Amino acid sequence: TALAAAAGGAVAGAQPGSLVLAGGAVARAVLTRLEAPELALTGRAIADGVPESVVASGPARGTRVVTKAGGFGDERTILNCLDAL
Repeated sequence: TALAAAAGGAVAGAQPGSLVLAGGAVARAVLTRLEAPELALTGRAIADGVPESVVASGPARGTRVVTKAGGFGDERTILNCLDAL
C-alpha cells in the first residue's frame, strides 16, 4: 500500500535503533526498505502474540523490532510496545 511504502522510506532514511511495526504490509515494506531479510526472536514478548525480535542480517543488523498484527491487541498495546523499547 502507499502508506506502507511511505513508512518504509521514512524509516530507511532515519536509521532507527528500534521499531514498532503494526500490520503485516507495513512490517514487510519497512523491513524490505531496510534491507532486513530476516528477524531473530529475542524470546521476549511485549504481550501475547507481540514478539520482540532483532534484525539478524543486513545494514540494519541489531535493530530491535516489535511486530504486532494490525487487528491484534487493545487500546494500550501500541503504548506498551513503545514503553518496552
